[in-house]
Amino acid sequence: MKSRAVCWTQFIKFNAPDGYKMSRCMKCGKEYEADPFLNGTNAMNVHMRKGCGDKQGTTQQLLNLGKTGVEGEGTLTNWKFDQEATRKGLAYMLIVDEKPFKFVDGMGFKYFMPLCCPMFNIPSRRTITRDCFAFYSEMKEIEKIFSKL
Repeated sequence: MKSRAVCWTQFIKFNAPDGYKMSRCMKCGKEYEADPFLNGTNAMNVHMRKGCGDKQGTTQQLLNLGKTGVEGEGTLTNWKFDQEATRKGLAYMLIVDEKPFKFVDGMGFKYFMPLCCPMFNIPSRRTITRDCFAFYSEMKEIEKIFSKL
């Protein structure tokens, strides 16, 4: 049976690993429980009415002014925000600069990040810890491969 609610044009249904029926916004990726008998569609409709938090849209690309070797000149290139790449970059920064995980909870960091990258959702300390451990494991595997050569 086809879903009648208007919100289903903007959400994708999927099953979570724990068996719950879930939905994900196609624009911003926010997830909601979506069992038709338990949850309904009100939360998704409210999410759509509030503008979804997607400032640029799903297909619109941003422009980036890159530097060239000549002073006063630059090049325009397409740029698209990637939450995962930004999180990986944050993990790299914390590891290389030997910053504590609580750095992401600091007032200065929380003030600075929306200014330089407004679409970045600042993860919690626990998420950053997992990201750093995953990055470390990935680098360890790469080192193991290169040591065999």
